[in-house]
Amino acid sequence: MRTTLLPLVVTLIVDVVLRTTGVDLGGYQTLVAAGAGYAGYAVVRFLEVYASPKWGYILGVGVASEPKYGKYAE
Repeated sequence: MRTTLLPLVVTLIVDVVLRTTGVDLGGYQTLVAAGAGYAGYAVVRFLEVYASPKWGYILGVGVASEPKYGKYAE
């Protein structure tokens, strides 16, 4: 849930904006919208890791915590 909600919302918003403004990318419109969604996730994740953990609320920290891997995972 944490990694899918933000890209989905950004993808939908970008797709609606492209369609309502009349931008015609042909068959690439869905690809551009999906790329923008995952780029948005990457930017927020980068900010969460390197700037401040507070950025994680955009990704849904309150809904699901960050996965823990490795020897010290609980």
